[in-house]
Amino acid sequence: MIPSTIPPKTRIGDYVIDRPLSEIGGMSQLFLATHYTDPYIKVALKIQRAGGEKSAAFADLMDREIELLQKLRHPGIVRIYPQEIDGRLVYRAKAHGLPYQPWYFVMEYLTGRTIDTYINQIANMPLPWIIELFYQILIIVDYLHRNRCAHCDLKPQNIFLTHAPKQDHPPQPILIDFGTGTLPDKAAVHLAGSLRYSPAEVLLALQRQDPTLRQQIIPPKVDIWALGAILFELIAGRPLANASLRNGITTTIIRGEFDQLTQIKPHTDPQILLKLDKILAQMLKPNPTQRPSTAMLIRAIEEKIPP
Repeated sequence: MIPSTIPPKTRIGDYVIDRPLSEIGGMSQLFLATHYTDPYIKVALKIQRAGGEKSAAFADLMDREIELLQKLRHPGIVRIYPQEIDGRLVYRAKAHGLPYQPWYFVMEYLTGRTIDTYINQIANMPLPWIIELFYQILIIVDYLHRNRCAHCDLKPQNIFLTHAPKQDHPPQPILIDFGTGTLPDKAAVHLAGSLRYSPAEVLLALQRQDPTLRQQIIPPKVDIWALGAILFELIAGRPLANASLRNGITTTIIRGEFDQLTQIKPHTDPQILLKLDKILAQMLKPNPTQRPSTAMLIRAIEEKIPP
C-alpha cells in the first residue's frame, strides 16, 4: 500500500524530506528536502506516487519529464539536478528508504508562487507590465518550440513567479511540470486535459477517446491556444472560459464563444486592447493549423504593442 504522503525526516538518497510542496494526487508528489550533510542546500524532490496497474504509465511520464528537463537549459525552465549513485551521475533513482521504492528525481527549489495565486494582483497592474510578463512567458515557450518540444499543459498553475508582482520589478516567470511535454523523437502525445486551458481538439479527443483525433493534435499549437487563454486571464483577471461547470466550460471552448478584452476593460487603453484582441483571435483559432507560431507572436507584440 502506498502511503498518503512521506513523513518529515525521511532520508531519500542524499536528501532528507522537510515537507510537502504539492497536494497528494496525480502521478507524483513534490517535496522540499535538505541535503543530509549541508543544511543550506534545499531542493525539490519529485517522487512517483502511483502503484499497481498505473505504475508503468506514470513511470513513462516521469521519464519523459526527466528527458525534457535534461535537454532544455533556460533560466525560465525549472532545473533538474543529477545525483551521484555508485560512481555514476544519474537523473532518476529509486527511493530505497521507502517501502514501495518509487522513482524520484531532484529539481531546483523555487521560491515564490505560481501565477494563479496572483491573478487579481496581475490584472490590476499597468497593462505594459502585464504584456511584459506574457512576453517573457512567450520567449520561454518559443525556446521550447525551437528545440522541437512542447509543454502541452500550459496554465497559470504551471508558471512560477520568483516574487510577488511589483510595478517597479520586472516579472521573472519559470515554467514547471513537464510531465505531459512532447519530445522531438517521441510520437505519443499525452493529453493533460487541464480543462480551461485546452483547445477544442484536445477536449474532443478526450471526450470521444478517438485515436484518430489524438493523432491529429499538433502539440505546439496546443501551447499557442493555452497561451491565448493565459494572456486573456492575465489582463481580464478571470478565465477565458468563465463557466462554472465542466460542461459549460467545454461548450464555451468548442464553440469558441469568448469575450473580448475591449468589452471587459473598456477604460484600459482601448487601442492596445483592440490590437491584443486581434492577436488573441489568431491564437484561439478553432483550426490549429491557422494559429500563429511563437516567432510570429513575438514579432507581433514587438511591432504592434508599444512598450
